[in-house]
Amino acid sequence: MADYSKIDMLLAGLARKHDLYMHKLGCYGTRNDPPPSLQKGILPMFVDRWATSGPNQHTNEISHARQPALQLATRFPTEDYPLLWFSRLTFGEPHRRPSPPGIYLAVSPTVSFGSPTALAQVRANLKELGEVLTLLQAPHSFKEPVHGMSYSDRAWLPFNSEFSDQDWSKFADKYHPSMYRRARPVIVLAAGFQDYFRYSHAKASITADCREQLTFAITLVHEVAHTYSYWLGLPKGVAWSMMEKKAELGNSWEYNVIGRAIQTLRHANAASHVLFDVKIEQYETKDRRDRVASSLVGNRIAEYTKVEMKKGDEWPVLTPSENQFIGSEFYLDQTCDHYIAVLNAIPMK
Repeated sequence: MADYSKIDMLLAGLARKHDLYMHKLGCYGTRNDPPPSLQKGILPMFVDRWATSGPNQHTNEISHARQPALQLATRFPTEDYPLLWFSRLTFGEPHRRPSPPGIYLAVSPTVSFGSPTALAQVRANLKELGEVLTLLQAPHSFKEPVHGMSYSDRAWLPFNSEFSDQDWSKFADKYHPSMYRRARPVIVLAAGFQDYFRYSHAKASITADCREQLTFAITLVHEVAHTYSYWLGLPKGVAWSMMEKKAELGNSWEYNVIGRAIQTLRHANAASHVLFDVKIEQYETKDRRDRVASSLVGNRIAEYTKVEMKKGDEWPVLTPSENQFIGSEFYLDQTCDHYIAVLNAIPMK
């Protein structure tokens, strides 16, 4: 989380050029922004399933600081509209597609995945998943520059040997592997989140804290989407729908429920960052490029600054295979050479 990737460099450069404008638009917040106001409780899986000991596990110390994020994360796998994404994952039928080659989930004509009965089944499934899930903060030995990772079992953790059996949340007897045939997945959240809640939360502004809480909540449920597919036993590399260019269920959840990939811009202080609404599309010809740019910008009245990323410019050259933009591998074919990324700084209002 502390490493500066190419996209961090790009966004930091844009921020320096337009920082005053983003402040004027309220992208850093205003003095009158209200604190988080969610009142509902938190799912047991987001309370009881954290590792409370082991390397870099400070769960009890940060539990109060991240409460708003867990309250928000609870809404996504419980309320009806967000549950529709999980319902299609539950009842969709695997079909093979020729291009791009792979497997996708088709809506079954015999199942109404938005019906009360279907949603009740999904809720029951997620409740059971929550009883076999393990959540933890990444130890400092875990160097992957990502917000979160998920695994189908504790045994697959690259740092599993650093933990003892006493460090993990316990399973009920009925979930012992000798009797239980479903996956018992693990979610690993980046150490940077915990560092924020331990060291920066108390001195952060209300709006800076809201941005961090939102990013944490989205990351957590992004990984829940992956672990639910493990628990269901879906084929590896299955796409949520035929229209998705790559099978990446966490990004699919973000796109279909949140509506867009949310990219953070972090400065040296983890409590001070801007959120960007990222829209990405590829093109093949100059004519197609202009149409794509027009469709992405739309009829908005926001002030746009065009940045051409070419060799020799001050901006770094980014390719889809580098996966620098959040969700880029989901929006783009991995072989594409030309694409447009529109980044809208999000006002806190």
